[in-house]
Amino acid sequence: MISFDGLPEGAQALTPYLTVKDGNKMVDFYQKAFGAEVIGIHHVPDTDLIMHGALKIGGSQFFVNDEFPQFGKFAPATTGQTSTTIHIQLAQGLDEFYARAVASGATGLMEPADQFWGDRFAVIVDPSGHHWSIGMVIANPPEMNPEEIKQMLS
Repeated sequence: MISFDGLPEGAQALTPYLTVKDGNKMVDFYQKAFGAEVIGIHHVPDTDLIMHGALKIGGSQFFVNDEFPQFGKFAPATTGQTSTTIHIQLAQGLDEFYARAVASGATGLMEPADQFWGDRFAVIVDPSGHHWSIGMVIANPPEMNPEEIKQMLS
């Protein structure tokens, strides 16, 4: 029987594990840009390479490790591609969060804007190439018909 009951305190059933370029700088970035809390960092002995790092944003953990080419582990900034976006849901302060991330070294892909699905929404890329979307529920989403939505997406 598979069960998720009894996970260690703070653990969650699904945890993103990101390979990053220059792990120690990325941990600093996540702290400055996202207000991440460091839970623990383990380095490869006698190096500055992060073999396992645990961080927390809000109530959610995520893990990081440095690039390890010998194991096929590369950051998106090295490969030039990614197929994943990590989403951060805020209760308030999306514009401030976005501005802080960009000021800390992220690249803005989509500036904050009210969206038809009911969120204020933005997208950034971190210095290792990982895409992060940021959402915040808004009270009155703009009314858009299907043609306007198609036009917006083209």
